[in-house]
Amino acid sequence: MRYLKWFICLCLANYICGESHAQPRRVRGNLGTDTLLIVYRDWTNTSEETERTDTIIAASDGSFSYNFPDPGAVYTAQIQTKMKTNSIRFLALPDEEAVIPKWSGYEVTGSGFYRRWGKLREELNDCHIKAARYLSRKNSAPDAALAKSYADSSKMYVKKIHQKAWKYIKTHPDDPVSVAAMDYLKDEYKQRAYRRLSSDIKTGALAAYASRFNRKQLWATSFLNQKAPELTVEGWITEEPDIKGKFVLIDFWATWCAPCRAAIPELNKLAKKFKKKLVVIGLSDQPAETVKKLNRPIIEYYNAVDTKAYMKNALGIRAVPHVILMDPQWIVRWEGFPALTGYELTEREIRKIMRQYKSDKRQYKSDK
Repeated sequence: MRYLKWFICLCLANYICGESHAQPRRVRGNLGTDTLLIVYRDWTNTSEETERTDTIIAASDGSFSYNFPDPGAVYTAQIQTKMKTNSIRFLALPDEEAVIPKWSGYEVTGSGFYRRWGKLREELNDCHIKAARYLSRKNSAPDAALAKSYADSSKMYVKKIHQKAWKYIKTHPDDPVSVAAMDYLKDEYKQRAYRRLSSDIKTGALAAYASRFNRKQLWATSFLNQKAPELTVEGWITEEPDIKGKFVLIDFWATWCAPCRAAIPELNKLAKKFKKKLVVIGLSDQPAETVKKLNRPIIEYYNAVDTKAYMKNALGIRAVPHVILMDPQWIVRWEGFPALTGYELTEREIRKIMRQYKSDKRQYKSDK
């Protein structure tokens, strides 16, 4: 009988501990507002990409707490006032509790993750504030020399933001804080940083959230598998090509851009290799006189200018070089930075696209 009592007590203790452990993480705080909205997205459920909204009713003293639906899920969340005049964003992790003491200063504290992330974020935000301060001074500087000095100082602090985030990720590959810090990296470093993360991070609860940094970076609006905007040319430096019934590759570039110039020999090769099926066009928004001055490397494909940047703007291009490859129906089959590591535009990739187009065309005819 005595052993039975011990057994019952042990089971009860395990049940209580298990129930306690299974409780969803909470966010709590005191923001002095009686009604709050919380908008969140579940990153563990990859099929659920929509954000959900819930209402939080605070206690009479302004304190509040909120339990997320799934205790094992990762959420990106935003708490805001009913009128959306104030808001705070944070990352909610399993077995962690976020504490939001006030609106000002974007302060989120709480358990271990939030304390570590708060310390790093304070350093990053300090650099951000200094960069903005120098930029403001630059805009009101009385002379060009001082304006340049302020601009250089601003760039230095922007660079420090990236360097601090990158250093933390390299030295803490198994810390969830490294995933949060990846938002502060330059775009071209995000995929490289993802590869540095530990396998535990890449396969654990943060897997889906972290994997967004492992996607192909695109510095433009995506038009993949959509009809491209109309080709608008102000003037041809070479003769105008006949593009009817052919694949068309357009390289948006500039003479001042080193990666653009580095891509020219590769584009020459592609133009020569696929000359019967592919038209390669270089399109710059610089004046024709400026483009004509570039004599090294030599451009061996069609070349044009559009100083109004009509097509460039229509594609939402934010950085060059940017390449789009269209099939004869003007559908974009490839897009992006042609030398992006792991996503290079190669002869093999173009052959693959051409084969797929031919296969799709046959399938379309058989379906009819």
